[in-house]
Amino acid sequence: MAGAAAGRRGAGWVLTFAGLPLLTWAMVSWADTDTLPVVLMIYLSATLAIALLGGMVPAVTAAALSAALANYFFIPPVHTWHIAAVPNLIAIALLLAVAVAAARVVDVSARRMQEASRARAEADVLTTLTGSILHGEHAIMALLVRLQESFSLGYVALRERQARSGRWRTVESVGAAPHDPTALTAVPIS
Repeated sequence: MAGAAAGRRGAGWVLTFAGLPLLTWAMVSWADTDTLPVVLMIYLSATLAIALLGGMVPAVTAAALSAALANYFFIPPVHTWHIAAVPNLIAIALLLAVAVAAARVVDVSARRMQEASRARAEADVLTTLTGSILHGEHAIMALLVRLQESFSLGYVALRERQARSGRWRTVESVGAAPHDPTALTAVPIS
């Protein structure tokens, strides 16, 4: 999963530093100062695509690069870093602000989707576990095995306190008990 995310982030960087200049080169052949709104919308769309693919950092970089390319190639006076008209300055600022805000929304949505997927997997495990407990003859062992697998635990045990002595007795366990008793975490069950 981490490798796939790194690959997507790398693709986002490639689109930022290779795709945006190529897109600019293509637009320079047909665009002029009258088509500035179309040019800015194309840059915004490209930035959003980069956000979907590469995440927040490549998208913010793409937004800044888009604003710089739009300024240099399409805003009069062209081929300078100067912006002569205030409305064009506002247009560039809005391109940058909207692109960054949208990239943030896309990034948060992607993270929430990953969290939801993880929670769904845990819920599926608990559903399966509940069914095996209700219908299986080795319900406690099945529960312990599922807990060990679901949460990548080395050792899981169900213990009960003996009424007379107050000592703990292991009812069932899965995995190798750690040698250091302080490495154990107790989760009381009423």
